[in-house]
Amino acid sequence: MSKISISININYAHGHHHYQQESNLYQTEEVNMDLDSLLNLEDQFYQEGYEEARREKLSHDLLEGRQYGLQVGFQRFAPLGQIRGICGLLLSIIDDSNIKTRIEAIVILINQIPMDNMDSSVAQYEKLMPKIRNKFRLVLMAMQKHVKQQEMNFTKLTFDDIELLIRNITGDLRAEAIHSDVNSVSIQDKSESW
Repeated sequence: MSKISISININYAHGHHHYQQESNLYQTEEVNMDLDSLLNLEDQFYQEGYEEARREKLSHDLLEGRQYGLQVGFQRFAPLGQIRGICGLLLSIIDDSNIKTRIEAIVILINQIPMDNMDSSVAQYEKLMPKIRNKFRLVLMAMQKHVKQQEMNFTKLTFDDIELLIRNITGDLRAEAIHSDVNSVSIQDKSESW
């Protein structure tokens, strides 16, 4: 470090004065600063925020996807469980061989549905579920006729009652669907199609 002397010349209208004063200022080494990084500071914080939000969204989407999958699985297979349970009960109390044969056919169809999430299993479910529902509806109607003929004291049980019970247990699944032709979003009730 070295001392710096400062010389000041002041010109006045009355005359010219010259002051010289030694200062206690010390000379330091020259500092190199990269000011370009300061210009990109906003972009740096933007990128950091963007990456943090992206990671959080991926984590949130994964959790939301799992929850949605569990709900869909429950809503798809709860009707099968209800139908199978009612069929088991009816098999134990009915003595009509025609109705028993229909019920056994429903149980065979239910047993053909795989319990995994492969594309082929989903296709099998979609193919067999309408058949199961229709056969079950026919069994319930035949059951009502049998109850009337036997003058049994049973509460009337319809397919609509069972569907309402299942919907009350599983809840309604609402999903967003984006229409590509309109670029709008609408809410669809998926429980009707399942």
